[in-house]
Amino acid sequence: MVSIKIMHDHDNYQDYLRDYKYANYKNKFGNQQGYATKIDAMKVFFPKKGKTKKRE
Repeated sequence: MVSIKIMHDHDNYQDYLRDYKYANYKNKFGNQQGYATKIDAMKVFFPKKGKTKKRE
């Protein structure tokens, strides 16, 4: 039963990620309103990762 829940959560995460990428695409190349607000609401779930340069 646990593996089914994990599989379902993974599918939901992938769908949400796909929707986030589509919203970024539409915000960048489309002239439709509302995508900037949607992206700001979704950013919480996708923090930026990677190395950052230290300021001196």
